[in-house]
Amino acid sequence: MWWNDIKDIKDWIIGLTNRLVRLEHNIEILLGHAQEKEDCLNKLNSLVEDAEREKSAVSAIKIMDKFEDYMKNVDKLNDLINEVKGCAVLARGAISERKELDKVSKIADDIYKAMNCFIEAGNKMESKKFFKIDQIHRAICEEGTLKTKPKRKYIKKKKVTPSP
Repeated sequence: MWWNDIKDIKDWIIGLTNRLVRLEHNIEILLGHAQEKEDCLNKLNSLVEDAEREKSAVSAIKIMDKFEDYMKNVDKLNDLINEVKGCAVLARGAISERKELDKVSKIADDIYKAMNCFIEAGNKMESKKFFKIDQIHRAICEEGTLKTKPKRKYIKKKKVTPSP
């Protein structure tokens, strides 16, 4: 019986060996499938990452567009500020010119008032013969009406010198 047991054990070992070979083959196939699954997972992960990158790129483009719009608005604002500065300079110039014109206007008004006063004074004056202007006018226009004062003769006085 013992020899029979050895034969059974050999058959059993051959059966185990065949099973191990088949298991090894199936494990290699499973590992291949696992590798394929891992590759698929890697591909899926890369697709997900690509989708996230695409979202990031789209949001970055939107942000860049908004920034460009912002910079355009800043440029417009700078232009408006420069225009306001120019208006302020013109206003200051107009105010200073206005002050100068006010001074000139005041001087002209004073001259006008003085001329009116002079004209009113001339209208109120009576024409009297003793005014020099009238005398000069008569002397030039009418002969013989101008009275001349007799010239005085100056006598030289002798200086008295005290004696020593």
